[in-house]
Amino acid sequence: DNTYQYDGVDVSLPLFGTLSAEPSTQDIDQVAIIRGGAKAIGFNRSGGFKVNTISKSGTDEFHGNASYQTQTAGMTSSRKNETAQEFDEDKSWISANASGPIIKEKLYFYASYYRPEIKRDNRANAYGEVPNFKSTRNEYFGKLTWAPTDSLLLNGSYRHSKRTGENESVG
Repeated sequence: DNTYQYDGVDVSLPLFGTLSAEPSTQDIDQVAIIRGGAKAIGFNRSGGFKVNTISKSGTDEFHGNASYQTQTAGMTSSRKNETAQEFDEDKSWISANASGPIIKEKLYFYASYYRPEIKRDNRANAYGEVPNFKSTRNEYFGKLTWAPTDSLLLNGSYRHSKRTGENESVG
């Protein structure tokens, strides 16, 4: 199986080797990939590869970013592949983050918000019309980085993600 880590914490699904978390890409600072067979060194324990993603931290300067993106059904060309489902899909993303020092050269913060929305209207499958679909996710992330000495760095983070959906499957 493959192994996925976020800030060194294993977020793989046991038995399947797939990623069980959906961190926002705006929060990612670095990605490290180790390929090859299982090695006991570093507790890799993956037959395929190990991916460790490191989240962003604050610095001695204040930074912030906010964005809104949208993709309506009219912006997407017709699907040319054969599928059992047909639908018009609208997507939108809201993201914002801020970072900076709490105590210069000692204590830093990073915080972010991410909200993707997906709506599928006029849904139909091989058996006829099905209900419209909507999915919304609200994700919050916060991280504190503390450097009490030049040779010691401590990180603490918290992520909360909640997804709500309507008519996610045809029962």
